[in-house]
Amino acid sequence: MDMHSQQPDSDDEGSRRKRRAIAQGQKACAPCRARKVRCSYQLPCQTCVERQHPNLCVYDAPSKRVLVSSLPSPASSSISPFSPMASHASSSNAAGWTPSKSDWDKLLGKIDRLETELQAVRREVSRRPALSKLDSPVPDGASPDAQADPVQEGVHSLHPVTGEHVFLGANSVPAMAMALSQQTSNDSAMVRDLLDKSVLPIFTLENESTTYPFVDLWGLPHASPVRIEKLYAMLPSDSECLQYIRQYRDTAHVLYPAIVNMQQFEVEVTRFLITRTTQSGDPNRPPLTERDVYGKSVHWLGLLFACLASGYQCSNLPRRERQLTSQVYVCCAYECLRIVNYLSCSQLDDIQNLLVLGNVISNSMNAGVAWALLGLTIRLAQGLGLHHEPSSRDLPSEERVLRHEVWSRIIWQDSLLSISYDRATPTANLTRWDMSTPANADGGFSYTECMLRLCTIALDVVSTRSQPMSIQREIQRIEERRAELSSTTEHAQLHLRQSSACALMKDHLEHWNWRLHCSYVVSEMCRPMLAKRQRHSEPKIAELRRVCIDALADTVDAFLKLQNLTFFARTSWAAVHRSLGSALLLGILGEPSKSESVRQMLEQLVSVMTSLEYADASEMPAPLTRAVEALQQLNASQDGSEGSQGDSPHAQMQRILWGADLRLPMEYFQALSPIEGKD
Repeated sequence: MDMHSQQPDSDDEGSRRKRRAIAQGQKACAPCRARKVRCSYQLPCQTCVERQHPNLCVYDAPSKRVLVSSLPSPASSSISPFSPMASHASSSNAAGWTPSKSDWDKLLGKIDRLETELQAVRREVSRRPALSKLDSPVPDGASPDAQADPVQEGVHSLHPVTGEHVFLGANSVPAMAMALSQQTSNDSAMVRDLLDKSVLPIFTLENESTTYPFVDLWGLPHASPVRIEKLYAMLPSDSECLQYIRQYRDTAHVLYPAIVNMQQFEVEVTRFLITRTTQSGDPNRPPLTERDVYGKSVHWLGLLFACLASGYQCSNLPRRERQLTSQVYVCCAYECLRIVNYLSCSQLDDIQNLLVLGNVISNSMNAGVAWALLGLTIRLAQGLGLHHEPSSRDLPSEERVLRHEVWSRIIWQDSLLSISYDRATPTANLTRWDMSTPANADGGFSYTECMLRLCTIALDVVSTRSQPMSIQREIQRIEERRAELSSTTEHAQLHLRQSSACALMKDHLEHWNWRLHCSYVVSEMCRPMLAKRQRHSEPKIAELRRVCIDALADTVDAFLKLQNLTFFARTSWAAVHRSLGSALLLGILGEPSKSESVRQMLEQLVSVMTSLEYADASEMPAPLTRAVEALQQLNASQDGSEGSQGDSPHAQMQRILWGADLRLPMEYFQALSPIEGKD
């Protein structure tokens, strides 16, 4: 009787457990699912116990049965078609929860209240003293020249999505702009308010999109051979492949040659396409594998996809089309890296793949993502020993040259990103190569050799900023770097020094891109002098201040010349960030009111950014939009007179939009006159 009375309770408990497991999306254990037998959903289950293998009873993680696409349109409309949430929504078949209109209105109301509270908190924080002070008062009786300047602290901006702090070094362009605005009177409150609210977007240092850049497009198991077939099917036709490889070669590769031997790569692409055409129609062709995709490995295939992503980014297609197509090929390139397990089995092709992807991602205005990805690239390259020069006994000369060139490209990309955020990296200190090779007697340093030396200097500038030093020592370091850079320029090839010596389009692109980056690094060297005030009365400081301002103007001028040659300059993050950052500093320093040529140059930059590349204003990336708006406000009415600003139509429009004019007061420039008068 006891056995019969307890049996229904046991069955009911087992049924309840099974219903609860199925409702939660739990599948049967792996052995029962493989044999297609009943499972009790215990651990171990009854069937595995009876078959005497309880140790094999394992379960997969429960699947979440939430249909994202069933949410109302206000939420679903903000999901990117390439985001992981979108791919999950398209693959889910279960019915999801749909909130009522009242629930949705309550949710929106909470979000509105939260945004209002956050704005109030940010306004309260903005009233407090700055986190970083570029100068500290000198004690009475102490000599300002003998005292070492305190180590400058960085500033922390808030990430717009996560709310976490994002660190910017004290000598980065945004931090310097904030410091300069805080040294002025209350009349420039609008400048400080604008910088406090959106300092990262204004200087194009905020990611344009929070979408995961390496979305799995198919959702297939990792070891499935179908993945390679799917990847191969994503390749365009032969003519399109050749067209966009040429687009990459003639523009993006000239400005940043991430692939060391582009000529050899083009030959390999041509052979690959010929083999594909020959074997694709053969029904008896061998299946595609990781080591054999029409004669090439998946390592090489990933590099091809990365070049296609960059080539589409350089094309003259509409912005939306080329952006989405480039993003698809970025996903394909990273999928190749996943297939070959690049974290454990990386090769030189994988390193070059990551460098091209980093350039593409930064040009998509996601510089923060590119900076993080570069850290992984540096670790992988260091694991391969690319930072260390091998002996001639270990490797042949061609292999040694290739490894050195790949590492130099890493230094190149690291300098572009790290100096913009003013984040010191150990890349230059890791280098164990001899960088002091003499220039060729025939033609001098090439473009890539000059850029390697320039980028090494730039990384040294970032790494030594945190070291406290006296004013004299700081000036001495600046002069040493300027002399080193001047020596590199003197020994550069003729077309890099003189625009009249440029014959090919490649020569023109290299000339103006070298001029842009060289001028920007000079401004980075001398930028700390902008923070020195009356307590430092050395004439050398005034001279270096003028060198910095002239270098900022030269950076903007070089960008304008570069974009006249190729519209890709307007989508190159490095060129756009450096030109806009320099222009904004010129505006904050009041240079448009002092120089008519500077004011016209900044107006031309605004015109280029707003009317040439983006026919539709809605297509313009948000960081660029905010930067151009800030530049317009800074440059709108700085004509040197007090009364004309209110009469400017553009100034009237700015007052309608912002409620006040945005400019630095004349007291700031009058305070600087004692220093400048000694130049």
